[in-house]
Amino acid sequence: MKGLFNANKCQEKLAILSIGGYSLTYEKLKGQIDKIVGDFKRLGLENKRVAVLAGNGPEALISVLACASSAACAPLNPTIKSQELERLIAELGLDAVLALADFDFGDIGKQVPIFKVESVGGRLELRGINSLKLNKKAKKSNNIAIILHTSGTTAKPKIVPLKSSNILASAKNIISILKLSEKDICLDLMPFFHVHGLMVAVSTLLSGGTVICPPKFEANQFYQWIKEFGPTWFTASPTIHQSILDLARQNRKIIKKSQLRFIRSSSAAMPIKLLAELEKKWRAPVAESYGMSEAALQITSNPLPPELKKIGSAGKAYGLKIAIIDEAGKRLKTGKVGEIIIRGKNIIKEYGSGAEVNRRSFWRGWLRTGDMGYLDKDGFLFIKGRIKEMINKGGEKISPKEIDEAIMRHPKVKLAVAFSMPHPSLGEDIGAAVILNKKNGINEERLKVFLRKNLSDFKVPSRIFIVEEVLKGPTGKIQRLGLYEKIKPLFTAKKVLPKNNLEKDIIKVWQEILKINKIAVDDNFFEIGGDSLKAIGLIKALKKITHNKINNKNFLENPTIKGIIKLIK
Repeated sequence: MKGLFNANKCQEKLAILSIGGYSLTYEKLKGQIDKIVGDFKRLGLENKRVAVLAGNGPEALISVLACASSAACAPLNPTIKSQELERLIAELGLDAVLALADFDFGDIGKQVPIFKVESVGGRLELRGINSLKLNKKAKKSNNIAIILHTSGTTAKPKIVPLKSSNILASAKNIISILKLSEKDICLDLMPFFHVHGLMVAVSTLLSGGTVICPPKFEANQFYQWIKEFGPTWFTASPTIHQSILDLARQNRKIIKKSQLRFIRSSSAAMPIKLLAELEKKWRAPVAESYGMSEAALQITSNPLPPELKKIGSAGKAYGLKIAIIDEAGKRLKTGKVGEIIIRGKNIIKEYGSGAEVNRRSFWRGWLRTGDMGYLDKDGFLFIKGRIKEMINKGGEKISPKEIDEAIMRHPKVKLAVAFSMPHPSLGEDIGAAVILNKKNGINEERLKVFLRKNLSDFKVPSRIFIVEEVLKGPTGKIQRLGLYEKIKPLFTAKKVLPKNNLEKDIIKVWQEILKINKIAVDDNFFEIGGDSLKAIGLIKALKKITHNKINNKNFLENPTIKGIIKLIK
């Protein structure tokens, strides 16, 4: 077994995986992993490239860890569509697929073997759901534990092959900066197809601590988990932290009795105001971190008290080296802004995406992050922005090229250009400019309906602008950066105020959810501060007013008060 637990002294300590009565000591956890590793060997999956459609929960974590201990595991979002899975099978070179729940595979079962993970008497078993056999000539992946993909601005994502040595080095760095021990209990709120959720779980288990794995994040349940399990820390993206903070006032007693040692934030930059409010409410420091898949999560982190912390900084590098270079590759001095480059045991040496990608991405043994920033005299990193056009929506990295292509599959679309829009809680959201080849019969709402058949909901643009032309550079290349600022004034009209009691009642609900006062009936919920978590709360609050005529699907397609009125009439 090339796995993550037999190569570390921490394996002798106690580790518990627990949620809702489902708990495993370290020995039982290792037994579960060993059982699935045995199944992999029996089924011929050993050293193959295997996708695991795994979200949250203990079964998902066990499946990913077991797969990574025997094969090269590609953890994937279980909500992706079959077309997206088919593309990833080809791009990542996958030999088989494991699913923890029912999934509409379409014709994928004709291409690769598919297995379902089932719980039998408290133990996880693999069951084949099609009759295909593995390709014995498939390339072996002996040294790769986890395969991730990071979408860029090109049509294909970069393939990130993490070795066990990368993962263990990163875990060691995380344990060191957070001072993790067997006394710690972590409430891990991130999914295990995301490097954030996975590496936090691995680091906690290797420190001998306890990791709590909710089946999915629910803001209303979060405070009960704090009360029931008494975690010493929890980790999440800024979007989730904001939804937790929104319910803090109603849960003061639970907060007062909590035993949090610290709170961790990663996956996207945290607004300074949010960080300050979190620390004030919970009376615990926030350790904001900066990382990427290629570093097996962590690059820098703000230290915990009594060490120096700098608000607005992404923290200091631990266990790796970090430097800043200019466009010519020259190392820059303290305080000078340039591209952030990194080197260390936790960082990949090459992508699995070909020689050209590696030539552009590495510089003299350093990985080029594509992010801009500077280091101060104390070694703290301050991030100023990204070189890449990739959209970072609440920690989810999204390729605008993928959105372009999805929109342009519509027969009435001539050109589509996706771009980043600022968002109060997500950091960034997705917008798209669309030029039609036929003007009749298609609008923003209908395009969104079309896109939801082919894209995950979080990839569907919040705003689609029908335009006559888009911004282009001198060479004719489309300019994504700055496109939103150019387009927005063209669509900024005089706000339509409420005209009747129904519209006023709905506006009151929006004001309560979004914590803002001035709302017009034509305001887009997501553009003025809403996100998917807040949308769930809004839909629940609107049930009485709309008589249950509003659901998640039709609200996403009509995210204005004007749209809601149209749906309920």
